[in-house]
Amino acid sequence: MARKPREQSAEIKQALLRSAMKHFMVVGFENATVRDIAAAAGMTTGSLYHFFKNKEAILEQIIRNVFEVTMSASRAITQQETCPLTQVCYELGMQLYAFNLEPKLSQLYHSAYSSIPISLTMDDLIKSSFHGLSNNLSRANDADSFVVAAKGVMFSLAQESAFTKKLSFHQQIEILARGLNNFVD
Repeated sequence: MARKPREQSAEIKQALLRSAMKHFMVVGFENATVRDIAAAAGMTTGSLYHFFKNKEAILEQIIRNVFEVTMSASRAITQQETCPLTQVCYELGMQLYAFNLEPKLSQLYHSAYSSIPISLTMDDLIKSSFHGLSNNLSRANDADSFVVAAKGVMFSLAQESAFTKKLSFHQQIEILARGLNNFVD
């Protein structure tokens, strides 16, 4: 039985994302061009534009995919956890763990946090990881402040992981927990 065009399109898009991620990790996001990404994926630039409007949209989808995988893994680990802050720290900690496993990923995150449109998407992703935390925030406007703090800590730790590598994973987790703990009663 032949695959449906929609299934085939989804498979091509996923293959493109895998190829783009590998390409970004080799040459860096800033040095990658749409033409090079398309060539690495074995397609024309026009075909790439069928799936994504630019390389920022590709990076945004890669970051969404990584976020979904790390959040799913951390939720499986913390499903019995009753403290929402601990859940969020685990979810963001899983991303830090991924940075430590694949240092080039931290460079991609650094690029993503540096892009305003992608950074706004990351706001939404972080907010989606709150679960019940918003009920525990000490002030009504702390949800937005919490997102800014989480992004700030993650941006700094992504930068540290990508470029200086002075902190251990345990030190990174401690910094994350301290930075976010200020928002919870």
